[in-house]
Amino acid sequence: MSFPALFNKEFGNEFILFSKEDILEQKLFGTGENDPRFEEMIGDYLAAATGNTALNTYEKTYKSNHAGLTADEMTIPFICV
Repeated sequence: MSFPALFNKEFGNEFILFSKEDILEQKLFGTGENDPRFEEMIGDYLAAATGNTALNTYEKTYKSNHAGLTADEMTIPFICV
């Protein structure tokens, strides 16, 4: 079984799995000029949470994380003075 198939079987209800090609095609990190090492740094896949579930490999538990596609994480307030 391929990694995407296995990941989606186990975590597909809580995450969207993007391939490197998806990330570049959809411009998930914006439309500006990429860092020269951008493609190297994003790896082969990116898992984005769609709810309150997080994947954690740290021994310490953190109170927050940024890795999701929830409205709270994707909405940036516009403040103009």
